[in-house]
Amino acid sequence: PSSGGSSDAMQEAADELLSLYQGEHHMLVWTRDGAAQIICQEQAPPDTLLRALWQATWLHCHAGEPDLLVRSVRALHESFAGFVDEAAALGWDVQTPVLCSLGQVRFRVV
Repeated sequence: PSSGGSSDAMQEAADELLSLYQGEHHMLVWTRDGAAQIICQEQAPPDTLLRALWQATWLHCHAGEPDLLVRSVRALHESFAGFVDEAAALGWDVQTPVLCSLGQVRFRVV
């Protein structure tokens, strides 16, 4: 049984996140204090963490604008491939998986 209001709002927010990140192997929530909370699937493809970091950087650069999360996912889909091509052209190895141990990993975008 639902207690109403707040649980309905939380369910709606969860449903929106699931819909927004359909097809991705990560989810990112942008907090009020400008921090990204990211979760990646355990068996995610090698570029998943890089995609999440790209999105967090986009959010940081556009802080204060409306509809940030939706726009950041749209920008990720539209621009990530170009970013990977540019990084590879500059000599970055973007094909090697980034390995992180399970648990919390902290990055800071400045």
